[in-house]
Amino acid sequence: MSQPQNKVRDADQRQLALDPTQSFIVSAPAGSGKTGLITQRVLRLLCSVENPEEILCITFTRKAAGEMSSRIHSALQAAAFEPRPSDSYEAQIWDLAAKAVARNNQLGWNLLEMPGRLLIKTIDGFSRYIASQFALETKIGALPEPSEQPTVLYQLAARNLLNKVEEDSLIGEQLAILLAHTGNDSTRCERLLTDILDKREQWLPLIFNAKGNQQYFQEVIDQIIAENLFKLESALQPIAGDLIELADFAGTHAPMDKNPALAKLAGIIEFPDTSLDGIEHWKIILSLLVTKEFNLRKQVTKNEGFPSDQKAYKKRMVELLDWCRNNPDIHELILNALYLPESEISSSQQLLLESLANLLHSLAAELNLVFKQQDQCDYPAITLAALEAIEPSAEDESISDITLRLDYQLQHILVDEFQDTSGAQIKLLEHLIAGWQPDDGRTLFLVGDAMQSLYRFRNANVGLFINAQRHPVGPVRCLPLTLSCNFRSQQGIIEWVNSAFGDAFPTIADINRGAVPYSPSDAFKASGTEPAVRFRGFSGDSDKQSEAIYIAELCTELVDNQPGQSIAILVSSRGHLKHIVPALREANLKWQAINITPLSSRMPVIDLLSITRALLSPADKIPWLSLLRAPFCGLDSADLLAIANSSSDPIKPFSASNAVLVQLEKLTDSAVYAQLSDYGQSTLQRVIPLLLNAWKNRGRSNLRENVEQLWIELGGPA
Repeated sequence: MSQPQNKVRDADQRQLALDPTQSFIVSAPAGSGKTGLITQRVLRLLCSVENPEEILCITFTRKAAGEMSSRIHSALQAAAFEPRPSDSYEAQIWDLAAKAVARNNQLGWNLLEMPGRLLIKTIDGFSRYIASQFALETKIGALPEPSEQPTVLYQLAARNLLNKVEEDSLIGEQLAILLAHTGNDSTRCERLLTDILDKREQWLPLIFNAKGNQQYFQEVIDQIIAENLFKLESALQPIAGDLIELADFAGTHAPMDKNPALAKLAGIIEFPDTSLDGIEHWKIILSLLVTKEFNLRKQVTKNEGFPSDQKAYKKRMVELLDWCRNNPDIHELILNALYLPESEISSSQQLLLESLANLLHSLAAELNLVFKQQDQCDYPAITLAALEAIEPSAEDESISDITLRLDYQLQHILVDEFQDTSGAQIKLLEHLIAGWQPDDGRTLFLVGDAMQSLYRFRNANVGLFINAQRHPVGPVRCLPLTLSCNFRSQQGIIEWVNSAFGDAFPTIADINRGAVPYSPSDAFKASGTEPAVRFRGFSGDSDKQSEAIYIAELCTELVDNQPGQSIAILVSSRGHLKHIVPALREANLKWQAINITPLSSRMPVIDLLSITRALLSPADKIPWLSLLRAPFCGLDSADLLAIANSSSDPIKPFSASNAVLVQLEKLTDSAVYAQLSDYGQSTLQRVIPLLLNAWKNRGRSNLRENVEQLWIELGGPA
């Protein structure tokens, strides 16, 4: 059990990270103070550059970039105008900032007055800077603002491409092949093409290699098979001799009528080849370890080649199975191998893949046309445009002029949240530093935590972080550092998290799958007097109400005992709050939640939808009655029933004369009007003229303006 010493255990690693002559990749778990470390390094680098623009700090969100900029500027302000603090950590930052201020005064940077000279940008902002700065030198040209809903543009591009299916051209033929593969379901095909456009920064740079290359896809599959079987073979090495001997025994003794495939293992003396040729025999060997449901076996029988009279061999096999169960990574490697293809790509599959390789290029071109027509783009377009701007020359692989023009000022690059970078963003970084040489004074500083990768929806690949820890990024090899000290939580929480999550993560890092092992943390803060973690489990739908009541009671207790403290309730999805929010309200607890209630379920939105549907169709009874029931009208059920039953043609209930709008036109002169409540009569005298006027003038402006005007006239905003 770790005991906090009230000192920073990884102080040596943190001090080394400030060396301005070396490049580092820092693994910084939650609460380890990585933002403070980046702040310190930027301050240290300011003491070694000629201009602050030589330092580029990249992060992923505007909020993070703003916080980084604020911390650095605050440190400079404090060093310039405030005394040195007594706290050792704050004093260290003050000392670094004081040297940076002295450098600022010496060279006349005016950083205190012009903090914008510090280049702290989001990765999208920096990509946009490159693409726009050199728009005239790229094929894409000037980029418009990125769309907030790019999926609509993807759908339009996919639909435009599919509309060419009737053309007497190569694209028409290839679209016919793709549609046939999807069962001639154009809607499904459009959805698939739409989804793949969102990930085009992953495949667009590669699709040119696949176009016209019939062996490309088979080579990719062969590589995947080789990598997975090599990993499996390496993991099984501790039991390789016994497993091969027992596989030979099973192949010799398996009953041919029950398990004929096992006979192929008879005489085996080594593991099969780690290629497509050996995949069949590998799967037969693995069938000795897992059941048909792919669960690890606990026992073997005569059907698996272990007769009951061969107890010694049977016992040895059970021991091997126990070894596999005690090594959880083995099971995952076995599953990966069992899903590998056993044969080469068929002619029909090859035809489909070749068609797709050609169509994806055309699909990307269609999207570019849509972008220009709509004067919009998306974030992948910005990244791809920046890549084009700094891409090396295709003829001699030399560094592009644009890279050189940027390079003269960029001496140090820092990247925060590096685990959330995508393949295209890594390539952008590699192009940017392509001209760097070892020991030329330029450095790369990468910080992240593989356990906190959040941007999978933006094509982030945490495997790239693992790869950068092992291999150079472009020409730069970064020295790996690991921070372990947690400043945020007390010892009891840290120990509980280490215990709970240690077994939840894989034990071996896997670059291809993005699997990362858990990194335990050391506590800086001592344990409190109360238990750090309390667990109470609720299982099943029947316990959801009990769980909600318990949470409300616990929150009430915390509010009473610790007034003024904030309480966070974490849930996996909005649906989990269905019972919790009412329970909090019942307990008179104030709570705040962002984006919890869907917009479509809020009553003002529902009322606006009712107005919209009513103005679109007088025959649609439900929105008309909903409109009359809404708070700005507020008719009760009895009045609504009287209006709904005031049909002028009861024999033909669906005729136009029975529309609510028609009934409202005649209502004040009918006998039904006298049956309404006093409130209903007074309300309708105000509302009916507004509704009739809106209906008569609905074609004089667009629908949005009509809805808004009627909403205001009825008193909706109030």
